[in-house]
Amino acid sequence: MAAGKPAVESQKKNQMDGEEKKKELLVKVTARIADSVSNIIKDIAEEYDVSFSEVVRLSIDGHLEKYLGNVRYIDKQQGETIRLYTVALANDMQEIRNELNRIGVNVNQIAKGNNIAGQVMRLNDAYCASKDEKKKSEIIRKIMHLEKMQRELKVISSNLDAQKECMDRYEEASLEVAKALWRIQG
Repeated sequence: MAAGKPAVESQKKNQMDGEEKKKELLVKVTARIADSVSNIIKDIAEEYDVSFSEVVRLSIDGHLEKYLGNVRYIDKQQGETIRLYTVALANDMQEIRNELNRIGVNVNQIAKGNNIAGQVMRLNDAYCASKDEKKKSEIIRKIMHLEKMQRELKVISSNLDAQKECMDRYEEASLEVAKALWRIQG
């Protein structure tokens, strides 16, 4: 074991020497920056657990994203553009949600109408099979009540084209926002 240790130590020493050769000599530079920029740099440094100076160096070298991942700074104009697209998308999504809700209500109304029609058919069969006049009178009253309920159902005409249009609008709105964000983020 003792014979293997020096080889490992010398290998580590060679690695350290290689790393030292790769490092460049750092020169102190003083710069004045806006308070808002300083706050952004501090936030990035804190978030990624690196020093303020390291964030500045990486930014100047153009390696900030390489070492810290997808760090993006969005200026006020870009932020406003993103906000406007987000509001537009939210409005489109709310309209689509409302339309899908109406379609769902229609489906429920159609199902209810079909259930009532089934009940009416069964009651008609029971009416034809019954010999008791009192029971026939009760069946007629139930049928009339169910038919009235069926007439009161409000089904808004909806078809597959309307549903497809709704989904197309959703996809179009999503693609528009994605393209805008792509342009902003470069």
